[in-house]
Amino acid sequence: MDQISPDRIVEILDDRDPGPAAEACLVMHAAFAEYADGQPSGALLETPESLLAEMADGLRVLLVRVGGLPVAMVKFRIADDGSLYFSRLSVHPEARGSGLAALLVGTLRAEAARHRLSGLSCCVRSDELGNIAFYEHLGMEVTGRGDRTSLTGAVIPVVLMSDPASLEGRPGSLPPRSRRRGVHRVDRLDGQGLDGVQHVGRAVVDRIGDPQVEPGDQ
Repeated sequence: MDQISPDRIVEILDDRDPGPAAEACLVMHAAFAEYADGQPSGALLETPESLLAEMADGLRVLLVRVGGLPVAMVKFRIADDGSLYFSRLSVHPEARGSGLAALLVGTLRAEAARHRLSGLSCCVRSDELGNIAFYEHLGMEVTGRGDRTSLTGAVIPVVLMSDPASLEGRPGSLPPRSRRRGVHRVDRLDGQGLDGVQHVGRAVVDRIGDPQVEPGDQ
């Protein structure tokens, strides 16, 4: 458990404890509820039991509590390409705009550095331009395009986003990469991939262009 501030605590969930997994699912469902109409997210089909099963297979989950209440979460695992792949980054609608999404991304970057990985990677729906901009705002870039089959059965166009090599050498940056991945087409994405990260939320993304909001305060 990593205490970020007196009222913000980031936990890595233990797959033997169903209680926090249920709390993480509640946060995820609340974050993705805005996408229930139209093309719903497969996140709404996830359950505490399915989350525990993934965790038993190597997935890890970060859960953020503020004042003891669960308000944000993200799933992650080490990908075959040597990056730390994350998905379902979720901030409860009532807690948005307080920097929790950036806190999760920063915590993931620290975890990637601890394991000497090449950086972060995730997938975002191609039509969620605001969320692509959000991750670019946090230093990631589009490195591929492809399609992903959601848990709902829908085939969704997505972009792959990764940390660029330019992050190397900066304070708190990632370890050197053996090579920088170029832009490529992704025809298949890991089943843990993003149906996804898009829920970082229109309300959060709207704050990026506000000159009174400091970078990272999303």
